[in-house]
Amino acid sequence: MRRPFRSTAFAALAGAGLVIGLLCMIAALPTWFTAPVAVPLVLVLTGLSLTYAAFPPAVIGGEVRTLVAIGLSIASVVALSFALDALGLPLTRATLGPGLAAICVLGALVADARSDGPALRLPARFGRTAAVNVALGCVALAVVVVALGLARTTPASPLAQGYTTLSLVPAANGGPGALRVGVESYEDGETNYRLELSVDGETALTRRFALAPGGSRETLVVPEASTSGPVTATLYRDGESTIYRRARVNLPVKAQRAELLDPAD
Repeated sequence: MRRPFRSTAFAALAGAGLVIGLLCMIAALPTWFTAPVAVPLVLVLTGLSLTYAAFPPAVIGGEVRTLVAIGLSIASVVALSFALDALGLPLTRATLGPGLAAICVLGALVADARSDGPALRLPARFGRTAAVNVALGCVALAVVVVALGLARTTPASPLAQGYTTLSLVPAANGGPGALRVGVESYEDGETNYRLELSVDGETALTRRFALAPGGSRETLVVPEASTSGPVTATLYRDGESTIYRRARVNLPVKAQRAELLDPAD
C-alpha cells in the first residue's frame, strides 16, 4: 500500500503542523505554553507547505520562498479568520490551530504529489535570469504587503454586539455625598439614551442625550446633606421601556464603589 507521503521531509512538515494544531485544541494546556508553540505554524509552516505546493524547489529558492511563506502564512490566518467568522465560529486557538494545521497538511500532500524526489531543498540561488528573480521578489513582497493589510482589516460580523457602560461612584469634588454618573457608549452607531436618577425610590433627575460610538457623558450629582438611602441610576435606550443598565449606591456614601445591578434584578 502506498504511503501518504513519498518524501519524509514533507511528511515531517505535515506532522509538525498536525501536532501543533492538536496541542492548540487541548484546553488544559496554558496559554504561555501553546502560544510560543503555535508561532511556527502561524508564521512559517502553513505558508511553507503552500509555497512548495505552488512552486517546486527548482522554481524559487530560499530568500524568496521565505518571504512568500511568511506572507502566505499570515494570509492563511486572515482567510481562516474570515471563514470562521462567516460560519459563526469563535476565533480561538481551538479553531484557528486545527484549521491552520489542516491547511499545512493539505499543502504538504499537494507538494509531495508534485515533487520528483524525496528531498525538501532550499537552494541558495534561484531563478533562471535576473528578471525572473526581480519578478519573483516583487510577487513575494506584494504577498506580504497584502497579507499585512488584510490582517489589519476587521471583518464585519453579524454576531458582534455593541455595549454601554454605566457607573455611579463617589465624586472627588462636589462635597460630601457627591456622586458621579458616567455613561460610555461602545455601540455600533449613535445611540439615544434616557438616564433617570432616583433617591430612595423617587425620581430626582432625568436626562436625555445621544452618544456616538466611543463617546461618554458624566453628570455630577450633589444630594442634600440630609439625604439617606439608596441612589439608583437607571439607563434606557431612548424609546425603550426595558432597563438597559442600572447602578445603585447607598447614602451616606461609605464604600468607594457602587453596587452594580443586573437589569433583571
